[in-house]
Amino acid sequence: MNSADESRSVKVTHVLRLTELANQPLWDGTYTPGIAGTRVQAPSKSGTATAVSQKLGRVVVSHGAAEVYTALALYHPNTIALFEEHVLNPYAAQHPLASHPVHGQVPWPSTKGTVAIAQELGLLRRHASVLHADGGDTLRIYWPYIGDHLVCLAAEQGPYAVEWDIKKSTGDHGKPGPATATSKVQPRAIARAQCRDEIYQGYMKELGIPIKRVAADDLDFTAATNLVRLWWSHGREPLLPKGLLQALLPEFNSTLSEGKPLTSLYPRLRKHRIAWEDARDAFYVAVWRRQVRVSLFDPILDDKPMRPEKLDILDAYAHLFAR
Repeated sequence: MNSADESRSVKVTHVLRLTELANQPLWDGTYTPGIAGTRVQAPSKSGTATAVSQKLGRVVVSHGAAEVYTALALYHPNTIALFEEHVLNPYAAQHPLASHPVHGQVPWPSTKGTVAIAQELGLLRRHASVLHADGGDTLRIYWPYIGDHLVCLAAEQGPYAVEWDIKKSTGDHGKPGPATATSKVQPRAIARAQCRDEIYQGYMKELGIPIKRVAADDLDFTAATNLVRLWWSHGREPLLPKGLLQALLPEFNSTLSEGKPLTSLYPRLRKHRIAWEDARDAFYVAVWRRQVRVSLFDPILDDKPMRPEKLDILDAYAHLFAR
């Protein structure tokens, strides 16, 4: 096998794997994103972060600008699922909530898949694909596209989903992704990105899922920094001494209402032989769980007076969760 055949074989294997993921069960706790947090699969120009979500009970993968949106989605108490780096099905598929164990009885819309949508749009020849030699025949296998964040939420009117199309900067949507400056301006790369975007929009429209175009610079910098810090800190909850969080909640809220820094709890912590590191972790978990309502639009510093919440970050960015 020459190098060209070997490269094509690797691509075919990857495409077949993505097609499997497009049809994977979504609600049994075994979800696998289309792009894993590995050096081989992650975008070369994007940083990759992985962290355990207590809400989802699994490791969540975030690439580049998506990390802060991962935190925002999982901070929302109504979020019932996040499918990051989800694979769009090349062929007919149901709405992601159609297989939900409770809400699946609702008549959900379906999609014909990206291949049929591309054909309707006159874009089939531009749909990403790879040729595969099968015996004496050469087959064209269509490469599944990957979306960023599919967020499923509960609501009084019933559950629903929103799609977050996440880019590093505003204006990058529908354009070539992380790449060199030269390749991003090549006509072929631009045409490929526009084709993908048209198919992507048609796919989500068939499923009745609104697309929210978002970028890292859309969020307040301080709020974004706090969200990511809380997101990482909440993973320490299982390591806290049993009952510590509930025992310290009144102390945290009193300190907040009195405008004192978290470090003002030192004397009481020493008296009760509570480790500072445990108390601080418990505080961040309490903020993440919205049991202590500090301002996320101001720096959260251990040795500076805490500021009560004046604007709920979920109200500030409610449009991102609108159905």
